[in-house]
Amino acid sequence: MLHEIVTIILHFAPFSEFRLAMIKDERSFDTGNLRKAVRVLGRSTTDLSVRPEHLQELEAFAARCVELKAELGAEEEDLGDIPDEYLDPVTAELMEDPVRLPSGHHMDRATITRHLLSDETDPFSRARCTVEMLVENAELRAEIEAWVATRRDWTSLQRRKPSLLR
Repeated sequence: MLHEIVTIILHFAPFSEFRLAMIKDERSFDTGNLRKAVRVLGRSTTDLSVRPEHLQELEAFAARCVELKAELGAEEEDLGDIPDEYLDPVTAELMEDPVRLPSGHHMDRATITRHLLSDETDPFSRARCTVEMLVENAELRAEIEAWVATRRDWTSLQRRKPSLLR
């Protein structure tokens, strides 16, 4: 099974969207586990062992994920204090694709979709909820994107001309 998982990871590894999805899924992403998989598969003497170049690809994928996670962490720090209305109420992370739930609450689409995979209920009202019942909130999304752009512009200006901002 490990060999099959690694094969799938290597198939999608070239895609930046996959790396981003991997590091954002904190429930299952752990670079230590990827490196352990490399060790286990590397010393396997069964037919399930993978070629050395695939092990190197997996190690490189893990390294790229670590770099990307560090970059995203730095970007989040640059944003500073995020207004509460822009934070997902479950993950406390900046929403990228806010949707309105039947209860009227807003969540990031990725967070609520992950929740609905195991429990088709609105986490605030416990009423039945499906992906089809989620309503895109383009206005809130545009507001968040504008706020992020303003913060990035400010951070960029601080880095270039710190003495002008004092």
